[in-house]
Amino acid sequence: MTDPSRLDLLVGKYFLAPFPHDEEGIVEAVIDGEHCLARFEAASDGRPEALAVVALRDIVRAGNVGEEGEVPHWLFFDNPEQRAKYRAWINNPDEPNKPRIVPLRRPTPEQ
Repeated sequence: MTDPSRLDLLVGKYFLAPFPHDEEGIVEAVIDGEHCLARFEAASDGRPEALAVVALRDIVRAGNVGEEGEVPHWLFFDNPEQRAKYRAWINNPDEPNKPRIVPLRRPTPEQ
């Protein structure tokens, strides 16, 4: 169990959650030493905004879980602008010699 006062550092942080879906949102509250309340934003594919109780172990889990041996973890940002800049940097390299991070999972047919 994690000390809830340390988890308070996550409250108000914006996130990218690549597993199981490419989700964005904000951590709203700490419920206890093992769970947080997350608000997932509405997605372009029609998924509505949603609140969910998320286990800390699912946020920071490392290892081969999911398709293609993907490592599910969340990335945290102080504001939505930082998150958008990160997403743009990942998806749109500025110059041909700029290194690019390639996601480990293959895009699904609807992407």
